[in-house]
Amino acid sequence: MIGMLNFTLTAFVEKPPHIAPTKNQSSLWASIPICLRLPNVIEGDTVHPGRLHYAQVKAFGVLATRVQDESLNVGDWITVTVRDVQARGYLNKQNQPRGSIDYIAAAIDFRPSREHIAAATATA
Repeated sequence: MIGMLNFTLTAFVEKPPHIAPTKNQSSLWASIPICLRLPNVIEGDTVHPGRLHYAQVKAFGVLATRVQDESLNVGDWITVTVRDVQARGYLNKQNQPRGSIDYIAAAIDFRPSREHIAAATATA
């Protein structure tokens, strides 16, 4: 299929998740603030550590209910199978333009084992 998006990322929970009912009150949606380190940058003989990337993982319906049931803590690891990426532009409180990335989750593995994280990192 042309234009299909499907990838996995492993990150840690940066702040407590926000969980709320959808606008029509039919189900839940959840937003999980995450942080992950981007790959190192190599310039000549110098290796610069990858910068931190902050984003949101959005989950809807049954998956949002699972987020609520897991009681995620700051620093917990999650592995997310992403089905869509959404970029948002906005103005901050100082009226400066900013942007953010939302990853829409198809599945979430909560608190994966170290072996699972290592395998996900090795294939990335």
